[in-house]
Parts: sequence; C-alpha cells; structure tokens
Amino acid sequence: MNDRLVVVIAIIMFCGCHNSTEGLPVSADKKLAEPLTLKNFTGFQINDTVNIYLGDTLSNADQNIWITFDSLLQDSRCPVNVNCIWQGNAEVSIRFSNNRYIQQVRLNTFPDFQRQKAVFGYTISLIDVLPYPHTDSLYVEDDYSVKLTVKKVSE
Repeated sequence: MNDRLVVVIAIIMFCGCHNSTEGLPVSADKKLAEPLTLKNFTGFQINDTVNIYLGDTLSNADQNIWITFDSLLQDSRCPVNVNCIWQGNAEVSIRFSNNRYIQQVRLNTFPDFQRQKAVFGYTISLIDVLPYPHTDSLYVEDDYSVKLTVKKVSE
C-alpha cells in the first residue's frame, strides 16, 4: 500500500510539471510568475507613452525587460467636482524586471513626490493614474491604469 502511494504521488508531481515557464520574469519572492497570456502580456517601445492596467505586464523583447502595474497603494487626489485644500496624490507600485533582477518602484502623481525612478539603466516616469476620482463614480480595481514612459539612460 505504501509503495502505491509513492507511485501515485510521483505521477501527480510528474503530470504537474508539464507547463514551462522558462524565460518569464521572476517575482519579488523569487518564485516564477504565473504564465502571462496575450491579454496581460503585450509589448511596448522605449520612449513611448504606454498605458498599463492594474495587474498587467508589458514587455520589450529587444531589451529583455518587463514592467508590471502591481498595485494602487493610495489615491487621495481631489475629485473633479470638489474644491480641495491640495490636489492630493496617487501612489502606485510598479515592478520592473530584466532577465536577472527585479525592482519594486513606488511612483506618485504629486509633483513634489517621486514621479520617476532610475532602474537597471532605464528611467520610469509616471505620467498619470486613471481614472481620475469623481464623486459620482465608483471604481473597482480593474478600472485603474497608469500612463508612463520607460527611457534608456544615456551611457
């Protein structure tokens, strides 16, 4: 009976290993990321303004880099139809990775806070977080996206 259990476990483990994740970015906890589908894994060009939805990943195959909009950390921006003391801030977490390294980057919309960050020879600049708050609208996580640029630092 014990030998049969070992054989069954071995078969289950063997069958679970058929999916290849070779070449995918490694997440911050050193585990391989889930396989990326065409829905959430598309290309971008260096220096272009790109829009990334929350949870999506963009890649640049020429440079072997990936950028992921991981989370909206906070959004205290003043809604469109309200008068506020200050404009507020939206803070996002972006994951930037290449074949060897991963860097979590926090970027902000408020001009006095960090809006861009140099990582692995590239500068990531946050342009906007969408949608902009409005008191007449309720937003869910899937509604959020970031507009940003990735530029190669001059050598």
